[in-house]
Amino acid sequence: VGPSPLVVPAIAEEVREIHRPYRETGEVYGDDVAQRLADSEAATAEAIAEARRWQLHLRASFDEVFGHHDLVITPSVPVRSKRIGEEMIGDRHYRTVLSWFSYVANHALIPAIAMPLAGTGEPPLSLQAMAPVDGEPLLISFARALEGEGLSGFRPAPTME
Repeated sequence: VGPSPLVVPAIAEEVREIHRPYRETGEVYGDDVAQRLADSEAATAEAIAEARRWQLHLRASFDEVFGHHDLVITPSVPVRSKRIGEEMIGDRHYRTVLSWFSYVANHALIPAIAMPLAGTGEPPLSLQAMAPVDGEPLLISFARALEGEGLSGFRPAPTME
């Protein structure tokens, strides 16, 4: 289980367009970004059309959920941390793992906010709240309420010496 295989074709056309000027000038990319660009270039028109249908279904599903609920709450990420220099978390690339919950909000085109939870260790666990389209005021109110109750809050990272 993980992000849908339709994620890459869903954004392939935009990725191609955004990176076209850089690629035309011979811009050099790191291996991981170059692979993601190659995957986008390889997306077929059929895969892109299927991915667009998936996005519409995802958006309709969230519309239905928000007809009954104000917010959808998930973890922000499924792990506490990623080790610097390591590309994998378990058997998956860290980008896949770290976007496990956020990609859904991105493809559904709904607003979301992530909040560190107080008293949950170092680094703190983090909560993601998603709201319906134009629900940013609700998200901000929710985040402020959690902060006001001392359940959420920001602390700068410790300095390294």
